Amino acid sequence: MNIEKYTICSAAILLEYYDNKIQSFLENCHDDILWLGPAHDQMIRGKDNLIDAFQKEKHELRFTVSNLVVYPLDTGSPSTLDVLLTFQLDTFWPDGSSNRVHQRISMLWAMQNNIPRIRLCHISNAIAYDPRDTIYPVHYAETYKSMVLSGQIKLRRVTFHGKDRSMIYLKPDLILYVESCGSHTLLHTSTQTFECVERLSALCKRCEPELIRCHESYLVNLTYVASIQRFSFTLTNGVSIPIPEKRYTHIKKLLANFSSSPEVKE
Repeated sequence: MNIEKYTICSAAILLEYYDNKIQSFLENCHDDILWLGPAHDQMIRGKDNLIDAFQKEKHELRFTVSNLVVYPLDTGSPSTLDVLLTFQLDTFWPDGSSNRVHQRISMLWAMQNNIPRIRLCHISNAIAYDPRDTIYPVHYAETYKSMVLSGQIKLRRVTFHGKDRSMIYLKPDLILYVESCGSHTLLHTSTQTFECVERLSALCKRCEPELIRCHESYLVNLTYVASIQRFSFTLTNGVSIPIPEKRYTHIKKLLANFSSSPEVKE
């Protein structure tokens, strides 16, 4: 089984799944798939039963996935592959309420008629679903609503190569800054730091226009600049980012073009 292909495929299926496009997921299911939901006793076995459950499910929920990291796990068998996906999931209900969970999904791929199919899909998180719900948390507890969310619904994602052959999917406008760390880079968001096995120079164009290269060792998101002084930024999280003297004037002009420019200290 092609590990890289089905690692990427797993991520694509997940992102479509939470965009309420479930066809790709169902098409890739094994005939004897076991679907384990995030709440106690949420279990459906068999592709036909799963399709039937989704067809009966009626909801108006919307979802946002952020900070997606995908880990391929070698099972020791060429005919199976376990893929672990970790991410933040924001759920939006029709009444305007919302909540966030840190979710994990395990997709176990196994061969069926010489074609890889999802044999197990195990979803886990900390939210307590209502027992009336089969797939989505349509009936939810009030205590799990109105939490801080990740922002906009539709934003592009950038793919990075992480350690241990993992794939990292981040929305670039949620990255505060990127710093060089030898032949690797560190991607800093407001909640996590991810290690990428690519050099900073390889990420520049991929992260534009949200992040700019202000230093040989740094990319910075101007949205998170709290102030600029000779010769450094201070970000909203208190981190100081150096600016070479030769780039200072140019960087200051870029900040001035922002609709909400930060304080500029001479």
